[in-house]
Amino acid sequence: MCTTIDYSPKLIVLTLASYLHLFWGTLENMLITHC
Repeated sequence: MCTTIDYSPKLIVLTLASYLHLFWGTLENMLITHC
């Protein structure tokens, strides 16, 4: 099933949330290993 990517607010929010989750995960890991 092929759908064209439409830049809907929901899609943007989901993408930002996933990126933020990844970034926070790596940041937390760095802080934990640093301490």
